[in-house]
Amino acid sequence: MTDGIWVLGAIGIVVLAVLVVLWLRAGRGRSGGPSVVEALAPPPFPGAEALPDESPRDEEFSDARPGPYPGSAWPGVDGSAPSDRFMVKAEMVPKRYHTPSSSGYRQAHADVWFRSPGDAEAAGFTQASPRG
Repeated sequence: MTDGIWVLGAIGIVVLAVLVVLWLRAGRGRSGGPSVVEALAPPPFPGAEALPDESPRDEEFSDARPGPYPGSAWPGVDGSAPSDRFMVKAEMVPKRYHTPSSSGYRQAHADVWFRSPGDAEAAGFTQASPRG
């Protein structure tokens, strides 16, 4: 009898953990602090300051939260592009980016979005294999 209680308790803990993860991924429970991806983001690389004529303007980010790199923005809560100006998906761990012509663009998970491949490359990202 006590074995069954332990099993039910373990199942309950796993279900609770899954619900908490889904809740946090949906953006609930934020106390205004950074998300996990934001907290783990590397600091901007040395010399990453944008040139005066290329500096992001407030209106460029009016509909997007600026990301950790020049020309980047954090994804929307559902992982989508923060605005129609951000078309390049980037994965921070392998530091690679996908353009709409990349073979894995639709399947790629964007940790951060860039406005252009040039912005992604300036931040140290490399292009994923393009469609053949």
